[in-house]
Amino acid sequence: MRISRRALRTNVKGSLPVQFTTEKLTSYGGLEVVRQFMHRSGFLQRLKEVFAIRDFDTDYGSYRMALSLIAMLIVGGSRLRHLQFLAHDPIVLRFAQLARLPDIRTMSRWLGSITEGVRDRIVELMRELAYDSARLAKVARATLELDGTVLRTGLCAEGAERGFNPHHPKDKSYYPLTAHLAQTGQLLDIQNRPGNVHDSRGAVEMLRTLVDDIREKLGRIPIEVRLDGAFFQAPILRFLAESEVEYALKVPMWR
Repeated sequence: MRISRRALRTNVKGSLPVQFTTEKLTSYGGLEVVRQFMHRSGFLQRLKEVFAIRDFDTDYGSYRMALSLIAMLIVGGSRLRHLQFLAHDPIVLRFAQLARLPDIRTMSRWLGSITEGVRDRIVELMRELAYDSARLAKVARATLELDGTVLRTGLCAEGAERGFNPHHPKDKSYYPLTAHLAQTGQLLDIQNRPGNVHDSRGAVEMLRTLVDDIREKLGRIPIEVRLDGAFFQAPILRFLAESEVEYALKVPMWR
């Protein structure tokens, strides 16, 4: 059936009204779903308890500062300067429970004021969340994965050194050692180190702490460890043998 030109064409004789309103739009509506889940699961209350030991807090409050960082990371931000792009987003502000987000300097000063005691409580919360997930999943064994990660820094970052960085050899960096629970993909521990240390530095102490902690929190389930060739060191091999854990360890080439 042929359609007539009159049915295909139309005339535009006026202009549509254009109005500027105060309606707020956001691209991060999914944050509200995450916020509700964090609230119902009890995570928000547990995070608030982490910072309860701070005697002197900021005007924003450490709990809300932490929520601002979490929101930034969830929506894809990776630098403190990315906070300025979220400063007026209504869903981000609702997630952080703030009327305005802290600026970069305020957030940087707050991160620098975090004490070792608070950091230990954050790591403890991180582990408890991983153990809760493992219990819910009824994992039959726990697999630990240790690895180092190069993080580039500025020239004035405290503790940063030039080290192994094939793509940016002249840049200073940190070389944190991380441990994950492979069954859930969750972080169990992190130890920050300067960029010029060997990959295995601090690995024995971290393994000992995690193996004892898993046996206490998850019972006598089998524990296995996966490591790359940088961890093929005598102290690590001795610990693995003495602790009676299974392991898969890459053996480097030797002359």
